[in-house]
Amino acid sequence: MGRYNLFIAEGMCPHCHHSTVFYFQADIGRLEWTTFELGDDIMSPPATMRSPVFGPDPDALHSGRDLWAAGLERCPSCHQYVHASINMRSGKYHSCEIISSSNELYEWGLL
Repeated sequence: MGRYNLFIAEGMCPHCHHSTVFYFQADIGRLEWTTFELGDDIMSPPATMRSPVFGPDPDALHSGRDLWAAGLERCPSCHQYVHASINMRSGKYHSCEIISSSNELYEWGLL
């Protein structure tokens, strides 16, 4: 992944069952390598780059539509990839759900 943001979530690795804090990379919001915790407004950080890139869909983000996007992280214990659905509601980081896999790293949709 090129530009992305990090989304913090507690969870259990589906491979080794290690409970940990994950930092999922996801293409949501103004992609400036910002770290978000649950409840954070993803559009609030000030733009620090000349040409900000938005993911996954600037129109959906600016309108506050509810959406999800694929997240990816490696388990710190077994180093296997862990996939997640990063969920946004009303422009805020609402929840994170660990999923079995994602076919596409840039996959997203409306909730």
